[in-house]
Amino acid sequence: MSFDQQREIARAATEAVKGLGFDHLIVKAQTVRTSAVRIAQSAVCRENVALSETIFRVAGMWKGRESLLSTQARDAQELVAKIKTLRQEIELQAEDKESVLPSAPSGAFSWKPARAPFEALYAPELLYPTIAAHAARVRAQGLRMTGYVEARETRAHSFSTTGFALETHDHGVTISVTVDDQRSGAVGAAARASVHAEPAALDKLFGEATDEALQTCKTSGSPVELAPGDYTVVLHPLAAQDILYTALAYGLFDRRKIDEGRTYLAGKTQELRFPEQLALTQTLALALPDGGRYADAPFNHRGVPCESLDLIKGGRIAELYTSAFWAKKNGLRETFQPGQSPLSLAAAAPNGPKTLADLIAGTETGVYVANTWYLRMVSEMEGVITGMTRDGLYEIKDGKIGRPLLNMRWHENPIRVLQAVQGASSERMLFGRSRLAGTGRVPLTAMPALKVDGFHFSSVTKF
Repeated sequence: MSFDQQREIARAATEAVKGLGFDHLIVKAQTVRTSAVRIAQSAVCRENVALSETIFRVAGMWKGRESLLSTQARDAQELVAKIKTLRQEIELQAEDKESVLPSAPSGAFSWKPARAPFEALYAPELLYPTIAAHAARVRAQGLRMTGYVEARETRAHSFSTTGFALETHDHGVTISVTVDDQRSGAVGAAARASVHAEPAALDKLFGEATDEALQTCKTSGSPVELAPGDYTVVLHPLAAQDILYTALAYGLFDRRKIDEGRTYLAGKTQELRFPEQLALTQTLALALPDGGRYADAPFNHRGVPCESLDLIKGGRIAELYTSAFWAKKNGLRETFQPGQSPLSLAAAAPNGPKTLADLIAGTETGVYVANTWYLRMVSEMEGVITGMTRDGLYEIKDGKIGRPLLNMRWHENPIRVLQAVQGASSERMLFGRSRLAGTGRVPLTAMPALKVDGFHFSSVTKF
């Protein structure tokens, strides 16, 4: 079935069920293609991923009741029958007192960031030579590369019984690379992402990730123990991204939780101060590291028009996430939620450090954190999350990377981390994938390296 045929089935089914009495119904035709290449033992695996999924997604609302359906259908008649079953199931549900009908506009909208054909950028025959060349560099040094390059394309067209229609088309690629030494057990890893990378740009991106993983692996042998305590740290952009997005995912910037006194920022949004140059934004116009901008659709997952959200701006908390229910109750506007549009952190001062290496060179003593993992909330009222370091933890001495350190567990408040930023690189790295392309583990994020004062390491990890 072509996408045009799938789209017509969704449109026809939406028209056919208008008499079923839904208060609101959205029918989405969606086709997702994935092209992925695995690397193992420093060689490209020829048994790679090539998937194509065609599916209809239906979201229905009736008298404070909501239900979702994901299904395949051969024609409009079959899809209509499944929507009728969904309508019957909704009637059996208990009413959700906080259900809010979306204030979606009427009219048709087209949002297609993808310009070049998917095959012209991410076909296996294009990916194989690039990946194989860098894997060979690793193998020649007696080391082993493991990795995964995943490109994804999503075409979607949503139709609503209220007359709202939205068509989107996008694709992007994520890269993860690990290099290890089987003799010493030393390991290094790196991650990158791109929107619509040309083959030459993809080669550069994969090469940068390989070099970063190689350097970490070569210098991470025989680690020593760091005493628990508070340290000046330099966070790799990936580590900074992990910490900040975890804070957002746990709702530390959620307006309702703050108003109800259920999270750290309750009663503090007006008094907290941050470095003046710090800007944390969930944006519709993401400035890309290699130039240009990525423009996301100005509608949230409910089809409600939304604008960019300045979470931190001008040294203070400027805006908060607001759910549909809390917006209606308090006469506010509904916003995006975390992950529904790209996340951007910019904090570079004029004439400040350009790169991660510059931040390290400007640190007399401290600790360099390459990555973090196993992050989770410890105390929401204190805003504290915990996690562990991985893929490279080093002493910084006289502006240079010194001895490798054993991995540490840390406990930190991400809000305090942002308050304690002493410097940030003007150069940023891109991670994740846009929601229009089919999101991965994290949303599309542009993040600098950060220098933070007083970062708390609580103990040495056991693994």
